[in-house]
Amino acid sequence: MILSTVGYEGVASAVAAKDPLIVDVRTEDEFASGRIPGSVNIPLSEVEYAFSLPDDKFRDKFGIAKPSKDTSFITSCKIGGRAGKMRDKLNEMGYTLVKAYTGSFTEWEKMGGQVEKEGCDV
Repeated sequence: MILSTVGYEGVASAVAAKDPLIVDVRTEDEFASGRIPGSVNIPLSEVEYAFSLPDDKFRDKFGIAKPSKDTSFITSCKIGGRAGKMRDKLNEMGYTLVKAYTGSFTEWEKMGGQVEKEGCDV
């Protein structure tokens, strides 16, 4: 299996196009303190539970439609480790089009990417 990754440019174009979805796997507190615009928070600790939920319960909990197994999306964390673990776990669950953002939020900030915070854009 090829482990798929994406860099800053790929994530920047995903943010601009609002596609593919960016899943931030950090804790809720980390996510609230600053995130890549448009990303959705599904903590790594909840991945198996979250992606096993029925579609309606997933939407209620995370505010988006549950991605199908043939949907492409990007995982992100603080420095890349958890994003890779989330991608690997999702691959095992049959989600084969997941890419991990290896630089994650740390690189995003360093490269001057826009940061969204709870309640406002910065």
